[in-house]
Amino acid sequence: MDNFDLIGALRTYAEDSGWVFLAGSNAFQNYEATKNTYNTNQLVLGANFSANPTIINGAVTEIRYPGLLFLGRKFESSTFSKLDETFIQKYDNRLKDLMGLITNMIINFSCYNELNAEGVTIEMELNRYDENLDFVGGNITFVQ
Repeated sequence: MDNFDLIGALRTYAEDSGWVFLAGSNAFQNYEATKNTYNTNQLVLGANFSANPTIINGAVTEIRYPGLLFLGRKFESSTFSKLDETFIQKYDNRLKDLMGLITNMIINFSCYNELNAEGVTIEMELNRYDENLDFVGGNITFVQ
């Protein structure tokens, strides 16, 4: 991965995986989310990161990318995320599966791009954006 190209690497990873990719602040991600059409079992990767380089003697020696990373889904073969679905229904239908998927994604992405992942927090976020997508994810810092 090139320096300062975490978003580009995440976008490539998502596209190679057949996932929808959303980037930027919540407003930008919400706008993009409403433009997409979602298929059964379609995964959505959302990311918003900053870059904190360490510069020693005029050279970048490390870049820390603190930010937010979420993986979500709207539809399964027999259910879809909606406001009147209970938490347990959401958990059984998609959240439990998504927790394993995002963990594997972080491991694979980090390994492939020679990054360390620190301070990983995986939470459940329900009915996100105007599309009412259910996500898991949260704070993470990638270190290059």
